[in-house]
Amino acid sequence: MRARAGAVAALAGSCRGGMPSDVARNPPAAWVRAAQACGTGHPNAVLRNAQRAGKVLRNAQRMGRRARARQGENRSGGPLTLLQPQYLGYPNGMPPAIVPIQQFDSSQLGKEVQMFDLDARPGSLLTYGNPKTAKGEGYGVLTAVMHFAPAQLSGRNVCSHRTAGCENACLGVFAGRGGIGIDALPSDPDAALQEWLADMPAPTAVIQVARIRRTRYFTRERVSFLATWAIETRRHELRARAHGLKCAERPNGTSDIPWENVPITAEVIAEIRRICPRNLRKWARRLRASGYPHIFAMFERIQFYDYTKMPAQLRRRALSIPNYHLTYSLAESNEDKARAAASMGLNVAVVFAVKRGRPLPGTFWGRRVIDADLTDLRYLDPAGVICGLRAKGGAINDRTGFVRR
Repeated sequence: MRARAGAVAALAGSCRGGMPSDVARNPPAAWVRAAQACGTGHPNAVLRNAQRAGKVLRNAQRMGRRARARQGENRSGGPLTLLQPQYLGYPNGMPPAIVPIQQFDSSQLGKEVQMFDLDARPGSLLTYGNPKTAKGEGYGVLTAVMHFAPAQLSGRNVCSHRTAGCENACLGVFAGRGGIGIDALPSDPDAALQEWLADMPAPTAVIQVARIRRTRYFTRERVSFLATWAIETRRHELRARAHGLKCAERPNGTSDIPWENVPITAEVIAEIRRICPRNLRKWARRLRASGYPHIFAMFERIQFYDYTKMPAQLRRRALSIPNYHLTYSLAESNEDKARAAASMGLNVAVVFAVKRGRPLPGTFWGRRVIDADLTDLRYLDPAGVICGLRAKGGAINDRTGFVRR
C-alpha cells in the first residue's frame, strides 16, 4: 500500500505544481488510475475529493495570511502550514490531490493555539461525526452531541460526582478525536491551559479549545447559551427530518449536568426570538412565551439520552421525563449507588478490560451483559441489563478499579 501511495504522490506532484482545484478541472489520466488503485473509488469521487481539497487549501491559506498579519509578518512570506489530515475530515488521510503540497509544523500550530481566546463564544454547541454516535444512522437515527470540557478542565466543574478512575480514563480527555493522552489535568487552567494546549497536536487542541469555550459560555452567559442551544437543536431536528431519520441528542457528551433542573425561562424565549435566523422565526413565534420547565419539554419529538454518575435519587425528576433516558455509569467507588440505580430501573454501564473485537462477559451482578459498543443509542437497550463497554484510551491501563477485570 505504501508503494501505491507513493505512486499517487509522485503522479500528483507531476501536475506542474498545480493547485488542487486546477487538478480537479483537468486531472491526468495516469493520476486517476493511480488514485483508483489506492481504493479512492470512482473517478467522479476522485474529482470531488480534489475540489474539496482545493477549497480546504484556499481556506488554510487565508487563515495563514491572517495569522501572519496579526504577528506583524509579511503577508506574502513564510511557509504555509496546513492542519493534519484527520482534521480535514478524511478518515484515510488527505485526498491524493493535496499530497504534494502538505507541510506540517506542529510547533507553529502550537503557537497559533496560544492565540485562542478561551472565553470567546464557541462556533457551535452541538457536534456530529462521533464514530460511535454515527453508528446510530444504521438504526435510522441522527444523533448530535454536546461536548463540554470534562471535570474541571475549563476551571468550571461540570462533573460533580466524578471519580479518580473516570477522570483518568475520561473519553473527553484521553480517547476519541479529542484525546490528548496526558498524565494529569492542569491544576490552574487560566495560568497553565495555553501552554498545555500548545504541546498537543493542532486538531486535538482545536477540539479541546471548543469544549472549553462551550463550558465557559454556559457558566458565563446562561440565557444566551440556552437560546443558542435551542436554535441548534431545532436545526438538528430539521436536518434529521430532511434525511428521513429519527432525531436524538446527547446533552452530556463529556459532562454530567442535570439538565432537567435548567429551565427555559421567558427571558430565554425572548432571546431565541431575537437571535433566531429568518427561516426559524415562524417556529420561534410558536414557542410558549412563558417558557418551559426544561429543554426536553420544548422538544418532545426528540429523544434525549445520557450517562450519569449522579445518584439516581438526585435525578428522580429526569426519570419521569418520557423523552429523556439515563444510564448509570459504574466507577471504582460508586458500586452502592450503581446498585441502587439498578433497583430503580436504570441500566448500568460497566467498562471491562476486554480488547476490541473480543467478547464481553456474559453476565455481571447476575444481569445479562449487552455489547454497548455496537451503538450509542442507550434508550434502545432492553431494561434490566448491564451495558458492557471495552476499555479505550487511558482506561486500558487503569489500576483504580474503574475498569472491571
